Amino acid sequence: MFDELVQLQKELKEKDLQRKDKDFILARINECFKSIREKRETQQNHKGQGESGHEKFHKRFEGLLTAIKRIEQSIEFEEKNIFFENKRIATTDGQLEAQIRVAKIKMIEERLKSKQAKLTELLETKAKLEILDEKIKKREEKNKKHSGDCSESNGSHSRGGIIFSTQVYFYNFTNMSKDNIQLHKLFDDQGQLISPGLPEEIKNFLIDIDGTICDDIPNEEPERMKTAEAYPDALKAINHWFEEGHIITFFTSRTDAHKDITENWLKSNGFKYHFLLLNKPRGGNYHWIDNHLIRATRYEGKFTKEFIEITKKVQVFEP
Repeated sequence: MFDELVQLQKELKEKDLQRKDKDFILARINECFKSIREKRETQQNHKGQGESGHEKFHKRFEGLLTAIKRIEQSIEFEEKNIFFENKRIATTDGQLEAQIRVAKIKMIEERLKSKQAKLTELLETKAKLEILDEKIKKREEKNKKHSGDCSESNGSHSRGGIIFSTQVYFYNFTNMSKDNIQLHKLFDDQGQLISPGLPEEIKNFLIDIDGTICDDIPNEEPERMKTAEAYPDALKAINHWFEEGHIITFFTSRTDAHKDITENWLKSNGFKYHFLLLNKPRGGNYHWIDNHLIRATRYEGKFTKEFIEITKKVQVFEP
C-alpha cells in the first residue's frame, strides 16, 4: 500500500488539476502515509521494546541485504542455465531440439533481465539507506546532547513548536496561526518524515528592504533609515500579498543594531509582515541552493501585485 501511495503521489504531481483540488488530495495522501507509518511504528514497538531507531533501521537494512544476496544467487543460476543451453545447442544434431533450446534461452533471458532490473532497484535502495543510516546516527547523537528542553537554550526562542534564532523578530505572530497557515507533512520514498511543505497557493516571500521597498541606505548611515522614503507600489503589493494569506518576511543586510529603527519604520509606513530577518550577507550576487522550490524576482524599479512568466537561463547542478 505504501509503494502504491508513493506512485500515486508522483502521478498526481504531473496531473493538471486546480491547486485547491491537488492540495486536498495531497493532504489526504499524506494522512494515509501518516497512518501507515504509525502502524509500522506500533508494530515495531511490539516487536522490539527499548530498541533505538538505529537498531530498528539495521534490522530493516539486514533484510534488504538478504534480499540482494538471494537475487544475486538467482541471477547467477540463470546465467549458468543460458551457458548450459548454448553449449547443448552447439553439440546437438537435431534442428527441432536446437529451436526448442533457443526458445528456452529467450525465456531465461527475459527472466534474467527482470531480475537484473530488480537488483538495480535494490542496490539503489541500499545506497539511499546507507545515507539515511548516517543521518540517523547523527540525529541520535544530537538528541543525546540536547535531550533537555531547548526552547530557551543558546539564546533561541520557540514559537508554535518552531525554534528561531535570536536574529528573527516577530510582528503580529497570530497571523501565522494554525487556522490560516497549514504545513503539510511530507514523507520520502522510505517513509521517513521530511521537511513540511506549504500549500501550493501560499508563497513564502523573502523581500529585501534598502533599494527594494525604500531608498537604498547603507548600514554606515543609520540616521537616514528613520526618514527613508517608502516606495508606494511596494507597500501596496506587499500588503496585498499579506491579506491574501502569503507569508511576508523582510530579509535585510541591516544588523541587530538597526532592529528598532527598522521595526518602527515598517510600522509607521504601514507595512504588514510576519518576520524580520537581519544580517543577510552584503554585496549581492546571491545564489540560493535549496531542496525546496525557489522562484526569484529581481527588483528593477517597479512592484506589481501579479507576476508574469518569462523564460530565462538558470544555473543548475550537472545531472
